[in-house]
Amino acid sequence: MAFAIKGDTVKVDYMTMLDGKLIATSVKSYAKEAGALESSNNYEPLVFSIGEGKVVKGFEDALVGMRQGEEKTIAVEPHAGYGIYRGDLVRKYPRALFEHTGINLEKGMMLKINTSKGKLKGIVSAIDENDVLLDMNHEFAGKILIFKIILREIVR
Repeated sequence: MAFAIKGDTVKVDYMTMLDGKLIATSVKSYAKEAGALESSNNYEPLVFSIGEGKVVKGFEDALVGMRQGEEKTIAVEPHAGYGIYRGDLVRKYPRALFEHTGINLEKGMMLKINTSKGKLKGIVSAIDENDVLLDMNHEFAGKILIFKIILREIVR
């Protein structure tokens, strides 16, 4: 049986855990068991070519050398996942910048808006009468993620 190599197209089922909690999966039974079943999710295996960057580096690297049908559980450190947490991506904006949107700003909310300065996407981490602190790090930046990976198929 062949080993997966860079450039192979693969079909992979996965379960992603953060701090002991299921945050994503392609397997409906895992989601149901964890009480995280979402009706909007099709629960299909991922299909991609190893090395094309469609998934985080640590996930891709773990597939290299696996055989079809093999399972493994890995821990992906921030440098091979969604990056380190960067303080320079936490920025203060004038509250007036958001007032025309009609959005009721709340701490912890995900915010996506178009401004004259471009698109802003981040989590509102603080609000006062004059300013909004927006954290534009990926929500998993600085986090160690646990992946259970099942290599379903290698397509050469």
